Amino acid sequence: MLRSTGFADAAAIRYFSLGRHALAAGLEALAVGKGQFVLVPEYICRDLLASVHAVQAEPIFYPVNRSLAPQSLPAVQNVRAVLAVNYFGFPQELEPFRAYCAERGAILIEDNAHGFLSRDAQGKLLGSRGDLGILSLRKTFAFPDGAALLLNRQDWIDRLPEPLPCCDKPLPASTVI
Repeated sequence: MLRSTGFADAAAIRYFSLGRHALAAGLEALAVGKGQFVLVPEYICRDLLASVHAVQAEPIFYPVNRSLAPQSLPAVQNVRAVLAVNYFGFPQELEPFRAYCAERGAILIEDNAHGFLSRDAQGKLLGSRGDLGILSLRKTFAFPDGAALLLNRQDWIDRLPEPLPCCDKPLPASTVI
């Protein structure tokens, strides 16, 4: 069951330097890998594809229209995950993705790299509406790095990697913030 509390459950959040590393860790934690497919929109950052390849899964592209909504989702066997992107921080309508995932037993990943703290029309924080959420704090704030993986299902929390220890070392003087 999906949580409805947004980012309130700190046990379900893991922090990373980059969103692509958060995505790869999320895919790995949910056993997405070799011989499986991840649906991704045709309009996508190439760095995200590296995350899919890092777990040895294969991306399958789905077409999007001029509004960046999916035109269709391919009926392919072994689709393990579906990526829905909140382009430029605007909420993607998730119902077509939810229906597809429910029909095929796939994981819904909400890529919210460009919309940290944005909400949908019902007031839900973007990144908290799918099974997994990806956030990129560094694209909202002047941080040299910073991303998060949100696991929005209580029953999967034990699959997450252990959190990294806090680091309180100062940034190098060459870091521009």
